[in-house]
Amino acid sequence: MTTTISGVSNSHPEQLTDAGRRAADSAGKVSQQIADGHGTLKRLDDGWQGSAADAANASANRTFTDQQKVADTLRRLQWVLTDGGSQLSGTKNSVTEGVNTLKQQGFQVADDGTVSVRPGSALDVMSKKNPVIAMQLRQLTAANSVKLKTLLARFDSQDRELADAIRKATDGLNPAEEKPKDPNTPQPPPPDQPKPTTDDTDAPVPGPDAKPGDPGYKVPHAPGDPAEVPPKPGWKVDAKGETNPPGYPPQPPGEARDQNWRDYLNGKNGDGTQRPAGQPPEAYPLPEAVTDKKLKIVGAAENQQGTRYVWGGGSKDGATSGAPAKGTDPYADKMHDYEHTGFDCSGLSEYAIYQATGYDPGKGTSVQYPNMTAGAGAFGAVVQTGPTLDTSQLQPGDVIYYDGGQGVAGAHVAIYMGNGVTVETNESGTPVHSQAATTSNGPVRVVRPN
Repeated sequence: MTTTISGVSNSHPEQLTDAGRRAADSAGKVSQQIADGHGTLKRLDDGWQGSAADAANASANRTFTDQQKVADTLRRLQWVLTDGGSQLSGTKNSVTEGVNTLKQQGFQVADDGTVSVRPGSALDVMSKKNPVIAMQLRQLTAANSVKLKTLLARFDSQDRELADAIRKATDGLNPAEEKPKDPNTPQPPPPDQPKPTTDDTDAPVPGPDAKPGDPGYKVPHAPGDPAEVPPKPGWKVDAKGETNPPGYPPQPPGEARDQNWRDYLNGKNGDGTQRPAGQPPEAYPLPEAVTDKKLKIVGAAENQQGTRYVWGGGSKDGATSGAPAKGTDPYADKMHDYEHTGFDCSGLSEYAIYQATGYDPGKGTSVQYPNMTAGAGAFGAVVQTGPTLDTSQLQPGDVIYYDGGQGVAGAHVAIYMGNGVTVETNESGTPVHSQAATTSNGPVRVVRPN
């Protein structure tokens, strides 16, 4: 089915984000039921022993396992619905705003996105009087037609991807009922050796996962508008979040897995070859898969790939609406950042650090830098200062602040990934991305989380 202007205008993607919030609420309730059940079982265990108690324990634990599957599915569904609804809302807004603007200017827009001059409009009158204007209008209508049809195709693609993501998120939640087995069917002989019951080489870090900073906490893709400006050459916005680095032997959660990720992010491929310095990697560590807080920060930032830069946007909890720059950044106001949601550079670093560690460094580069480095119990230590950045001394997860002639740490912040690469956001309308690290714009100051 072809996506049309009317179809997009009449869609309600905001209902998806509402459904995501309801899924999150339901997941929280199920998790609370599990916790309450464990507490009840513990109290029973204290005063009840024997075969009946063992049977009750086994039955209860099976129930807890089933409930945990439901809670995990609801959390996956929350992230999928929230992210998908946000993307579709952003595209819908671009379509409707574009159509309204064109109509105000004297154009008409067909349902398939084709733009033409509205008969009887001032543009129509001018085009009939002046061949040059007529030619310019033909070029303009063709360009706007391409733009609108591209947006319609994007909406259709996002819708299909969301449907697929929903299917994957809910896969296994309602498995098909098994048919009763024929008692006369021959049974296979028992195996000679018992099969391993666990394989944790693809498992997250064990431990609590309810809030930012917990060992197994899964940092979501924070809802924000998608970028409408394409990434620049050398930028990467499609790295894959993985449990183990590609090409490396799978490892369970712990130091061995963390070290493999450090090696990979520092440019060493699984086959022993070295990537060129400044080349963004194809993968990054999922925050819940690693124990090193610095690796978690990298993963938390990379999880936001594709989200739009907006001046003044972002907080420890996610993407926020932008703010009028009021002359501080004329380009931000030209790009209407105040009408979009997303992150600016310090909003991204605040979100990534808080979601990965539970520590909130505050908003604004000139605020974060002293907050993170002041006092005996400081969150981090300054490991490099100077007129330019020396990436050979950096580690994945280091936080880089640039003065840029705007006072201490006043210009910009980026998170170091390794091998001369940073993850950051730096220009209105463009996406969160990884790129070759900027070594100028100094003095620079590098903070390493403790």
